[in-house]
Amino acid sequence: RINEMIDTEHTSIMANICSMILLLLLITHFIACAWFAIGNSHTEQRTWLLHFDLEGELWYYQYFTALHWSITQFTPASMEITPRNLPERVFTIAVVVFALVGFSYVVGSITGSLTQLRSLHEDQTKQFWDLRRYLKQNKVPLALSTRIHNYLEHAWTTQQLKLPVKNVKILNLLSEQLTCELQCELYVPYTSVHPFLEYMNDMYRVTMNRIANLCIARKALARGDTLFHPSEE
Repeated sequence: RINEMIDTEHTSIMANICSMILLLLLITHFIACAWFAIGNSHTEQRTWLLHFDLEGELWYYQYFTALHWSITQFTPASMEITPRNLPERVFTIAVVVFALVGFSYVVGSITGSLTQLRSLHEDQTKQFWDLRRYLKQNKVPLALSTRIHNYLEHAWTTQQLKLPVKNVKILNLLSEQLTCELQCELYVPYTSVHPFLEYMNDMYRVTMNRIANLCIARKALARGDTLFHPSEE
């Protein structure tokens, strides 16, 4: 559901990293609660709370101590708290075995997301570096180079924010009718400006679907470009 609200790949990757970190914190929270419950159990055996003189401490200090212990089971870090009886020892072993798999999965997911995020920036940097190198090698005038660079920066940013239809390859599987309806919906905000086309859109929907699919196309223009030339058909 969260991914349906995200419209950029960069934001999706960051959301995945944050979700993995929150998942790790949630898991360590429940493990910390279980570790505290075992230490707070009233048995004849000496627990970690009694051994380390923490039974009289405030509840939040006890909780964060248990959370610290829980986090160290997932990382190479260590702390002074250790199991003091058989139930605590068994629970610790179970947590460590679980951490071998769980922590590896979380770290692998975060690493993969960071690699994907880095590749996005590397691709952009490389393409614009090649552009500057090409313009310089061919001795393109500075004014034109600046216009080209500014336009491509704007086009690149727009492409990241709004996915081009050519990149959604699965849309090629749509039927002809669904394709026409989709194209019509995309162009309704532009065609409705004209009263005649607005009337056609309200009264003759099928015809407008075909017009949108066969007669309307997008054309990218930079500032100062000419759309129509005199005497041009």
